Amino acid sequence: MIEVEALSSLVGIGIFLAILYGPWQWYRADVARQEIFEIRDQFFDVAANGRIDFRSSEYQAIRDGLNAQIRFAHRLTWPRLILFWIVVGRHINLEQSNRVRAAVRRIKDQKTRDEASILVTRATIANIGMMFWKSATLMVLAIPAIASIFMFAAARETDRALKAKLKLIGGALIQYEAERVTA
Repeated sequence: MIEVEALSSLVGIGIFLAILYGPWQWYRADVARQEIFEIRDQFFDVAANGRIDFRSSEYQAIRDGLNAQIRFAHRLTWPRLILFWIVVGRHINLEQSNRVRAAVRRIKDQKTRDEASILVTRATIANIGMMFWKSATLMVLAIPAIASIFMFAAARETDRALKAKLKLIGGALIQYEAERVTA
């Protein structure tokens, strides 16, 4: 009986891993790509409204950067990102060499620059989220981290509420006692 349970557990783990490292990976890449497509469309709308010229180097660099993020989303993983950082990232100034961020900084209109910066940041966050959800290790490690964050937030809110009630009750008790003593 134990052999059957062990075998069924191994088959279950095998199926889980096959899904996690197969269709799940493709699905998460598609979700990130869709989000970046929508961001690119929002940036197109900024240009269509005349806030940035379609032919400007800034528009083209940002559009090309978003297209690159769409095109290579399936290749992005945490191990690849860490390896890139170890091999290349420490030897160059990534902020200076980032054509997209440089293009955003060159936009003259502050409102348009802010909006472009938000859109580019959202695209980056979409890819970071995709890499997170593609990593079984990060998902497993994140569960206790997220639970801890929620517990600390709940404890802090409870502490604030308790202090406010104690302050109110304490103030009322002190006032009652003061009035009682002077009466």
